[in-house]
Amino acid sequence: MADVAGPQQAPTVLLMHGGGQTRHAWQGTALALTRAGWRAVALDLPGHGESAWSPQGDYHVDKLAADVARLCGELGSPLAIVGASLGGMIGMALVGRADAPA
Repeated sequence: MADVAGPQQAPTVLLMHGGGQTRHAWQGTALALTRAGWRAVALDLPGHGESAWSPQGDYHVDKLAADVARLCGELGSPLAIVGASLGGMIGMALVGRADAPA
C-alpha cells in the first residue's frame, strides 16, 4: 500500500518509514514535497500498515531491497529514495544491486 501525491510527470521521491511505523509517518513530508513540485510516494513496507505480511515470513533487508527495487522500476526516473531507520537500511541495501534504480 502506498500514498501517491503530486504530478505524475514530476521527479519522484520514494519515502520509506522506519520499523514500527507506517507510510503515514511521512504525511507532512509528502505534503511539503508536493507543494515544491515533486511527486511523493509514501510506502507501507511489507507487514506494516495496510501492506500484506510476507507468506514466507521473510523480512530480511536484502529481500525487502529486492521488493523495493522492483517498485523503483515501476516508478521510473528520476527517482530519489528517502528512508528512516528500516527504510534507510533498505535504501542502503539497494546500492550496488544490479536491479537498483539508476
